[in-house]
Amino acid sequence: MGIGEILVLILLLVVAFAVFGLFLRITKAVISIGITLFLLLLALYFIFGITPLDLLRQIVQLFQG
Repeated sequence: MGIGEILVLILLLVVAFAVFGLFLRITKAVISIGITLFLLLLALYFIFGITPLDLLRQIVQLFQG
């Protein structure tokens, strides 16, 4: 194995770890947003009695005019 091949291998490992780190950060953000939306819908239901279907109907009506 030459020095060039070793450098390419090291570079590929660095890129792979960077991509994996980015994937983990995106996954963490998506899970965090999902949990936040779930808690918001749960609070709307128990505090105000608004179901997710009621909320969806209002959103559809908003875009229909």
